[in-house]
Amino acid sequence: MDDNPKRYNTTRRQILAGMGAVGLASAGAGLGTTAYFSDTESFSGNTLEAGTLDLKLDYKSTYMGGPGRLEHVQAMGYPDATDLGDGRYLLGQAPTPEDEIEWENLVQSNEFDFCSPEADEYLVNGDEIPVFSLEDIKPGDSGEVTVSLHICDNPAWVTMNGALYDNLENGMNEAEMEALDLNAGAVGELADEIEVCVWYDEDCDNVYEPTGTGQQQELEVALVSDTSGSMSGANLTALKSSATSFVGNLSSPDEAAAVSFSTSTSLDQELTTDYAAVQNAINNYTAGGNTNVAGGIVVAEDELLNGTNATGGASKVMIVLTDGFENIGDARDAAQDAKDAGIRVFGIGLGNSVDTALVTDISSSPGDAFFAPDPADLDTVYAEIAQVVLEGEQKIASGTMAEVFGLLADGIDLDGDRQAEGVQCYPGATTQCIGFEWELPAEVGNQVQSDSIAFDLGFDAEQCRHNDPTPEITTRTGQGFLKQEEFDAGIESAFARGRFGDNLASGAWEVALGTPGNPTPNILDQANYVWTPGQSVPFSYVSDGMGNATFTLDGNSVSGAVPAANGKLGITTKADEATIAVENLELDLAGEAVTLDGPAMVSASNDDATANDDGDREVSYLVVETAAADVADAFEIRGDVTVDIQGDFPGGDEDVAFDISVE
Repeated sequence: MDDNPKRYNTTRRQILAGMGAVGLASAGAGLGTTAYFSDTESFSGNTLEAGTLDLKLDYKSTYMGGPGRLEHVQAMGYPDATDLGDGRYLLGQAPTPEDEIEWENLVQSNEFDFCSPEADEYLVNGDEIPVFSLEDIKPGDSGEVTVSLHICDNPAWVTMNGALYDNLENGMNEAEMEALDLNAGAVGELADEIEVCVWYDEDCDNVYEPTGTGQQQELEVALVSDTSGSMSGANLTALKSSATSFVGNLSSPDEAAAVSFSTSTSLDQELTTDYAAVQNAINNYTAGGNTNVAGGIVVAEDELLNGTNATGGASKVMIVLTDGFENIGDARDAAQDAKDAGIRVFGIGLGNSVDTALVTDISSSPGDAFFAPDPADLDTVYAEIAQVVLEGEQKIASGTMAEVFGLLADGIDLDGDRQAEGVQCYPGATTQCIGFEWELPAEVGNQVQSDSIAFDLGFDAEQCRHNDPTPEITTRTGQGFLKQEEFDAGIESAFARGRFGDNLASGAWEVALGTPGNPTPNILDQANYVWTPGQSVPFSYVSDGMGNATFTLDGNSVSGAVPAANGKLGITTKADEATIAVENLELDLAGEAVTLDGPAMVSASNDDATANDDGDREVSYLVVETAAADVADAFEIRGDVTVDIQGDFPGGDEDVAFDISVE
C-alpha cells in the first residue's frame, strides 16, 4: 500500500524507453507487464481481496529522419522498421497490426478488446523496448510516439511522469567547442535544444491537431439522425438532448443542418446559422419505420456540397447516429462517396444492438467512430466530437525537453473529462491516446554535436474511489484568538500580521513577520503600509519549506527565518470601531492547490454606536486543519482583506488587525 494516505497506487506502467541522440547507441527502460492487480490482506483466516484495476498499454512510434535512410534506421536496432514515405519511418508498435490494418485503426476498433486476458499476448509483455534509440540525429529530425492507455475495470486517476536521467556532453569536437566558446563539461546542451510537445491525441493518429475543424475555417456540419422505430423512448430522448446541446456550442459563421432517416429520409433543416431552428427540427423528431442509413448520408452529402447555403472552402462534417442495422441501401458505399468528396464522417452507435462494424466502416477513421451503449452516454459522445471538431486537441505540456521533464518529474495528472472543470478521473473501460513528440529544430547549430540524452516516461493508474488527487483540508471559524483556541499549549511557531498603527493621522499600518518571544514577540522584519479604507487588497504568507517565510500585503513584503511548521494554520481578525474581512482564502501545499472543505472567509466587526454593543473589540478566527506532514514542505496561504473604519475610530495598536498564525 502506498505510504501516502490520500492516494493508493495500484498499478504502474513504464512506457517509453530512453531516447539516445548523436552517438548514443541505446538507452532502455522497461515496459511494464500487463497483469491484473489484486491485494490480499489477512488476519488469522480473514481474507480481504481488493477490486481490480488494470492499465494496459500499446504504442506506435515514428521517426522523421530524412528520405533514403531505412537501412540506417534498421541498423540502429529496428530491423522491422518500415518506410512510411517522405522521410518518416515506423520504428515499432504493439500490438503488431495484422492484415495491414493501421495501428490507429486497431486501437479503437470494437473488434479488438484490449481489456480481455486474451489481449495480453498482443501488448507489451515486460521486455525492455527502447522506443527511441537513435544514433546520429541531425537538426530537423523529429520523432513521435502515441501511447494508447486502456483503463480496464474500475475508474482511475492517471498520472504521466518521466525522468531525464542522462544529458551528456560526451566530449567536444572542434566545431562544438568553437560554437560554445568553452571547454568540455559533463552536461550537454541537447535537452535545452530539443523541443517537446505532449498532448491528448483524441483520434490516435500520431499528429497534434491544435485547432478544431471549426477553428481552422468555417464549419458546416450535418447531424444525420436515426428515427426508425427502435429509436423510440429513451434513445430518442437522449438524441434530442445531446444533439441540440452540440448545436448550442456552435457559433457564427458555422452552419448546421438536420437530416433524419427511417424508411425514408428528410432534410429537416437546411444549413443555417439559426441554431434554434436546427434544434427545433431535432426536437420534433418521432420514431417509426425502418433504418435507411444510406439515404440519410446521401441527403446530408448533397446538402453539404450543393445546399442553398453551402459554402465552397468550408470544412464539411457529417455526424451519423444509428441504433441498429441498416435494412435499406448500402451505407458503406454512400459514406465512401461522402468521404471521397472531402466530408469528414463521424459515426455514433447507440445502444447494445447496433451494427458496430457498420458504424466503424462509415466513419472517416475508427477514431471517428463512437459508441454509447447506454443513452446516458450520448452527451459524452457528442461532447467528445465537439472537442475534436470545435476545439482541437489539448496540450498537456510543451517546451524544451529539460522544461517538460521538469514538469514530468513531479507527475502530471491527466484529465479524464476535459469538458468539466478541474481534473477528472477516467471511467472504467476507457481508452485514451497520449501523443509525445520531440524535434531538434533545424536552426540548432554545432553546440549539440556528440551530446546524448536518455529519458523514461511512465503512467500511474490509481483508483478513483477514496482517492481524489486534489486533497481537501477542513476549515472552521470560531470566536477568540486562534492560537489560544486551537493550537497545542496556545503556541505558534511563526506569525504575520497587518495592523493599524498608533499614528492615526498618517494612516500607517504595520506589516510584520515574527516568532514567539517572552515577554514580547520577536519581530523579524516589518514595514509600514498606508491602507485605503474600503479597498480590498491581496495578501499571502509563503513558507519555502527550508526555514524561510515571506508575508506580503498589497505588494509590501517582509521576510525572515522561521521554525518549521508543525500543524494547523489560520487567520485571526480583530476589530474595534471597524470591520475587517478576510475573503477568498486559498491554500497550496508543496506547490499543489488544495480544496478547502469549509468556510474560506472570516471577519470581525464592532461599532459602539450599535444597539446592545458592549464596547469590546470583536475577535474571530478561521482555522485550517493541516497536519504537520501537510506543512513539512513549502506551502502558501493567501486571500484578500478589506478594512472599513468607523468615523469614531480612536486609533491605537491592534485595535484593528489580522494575524496569520502557524502552529
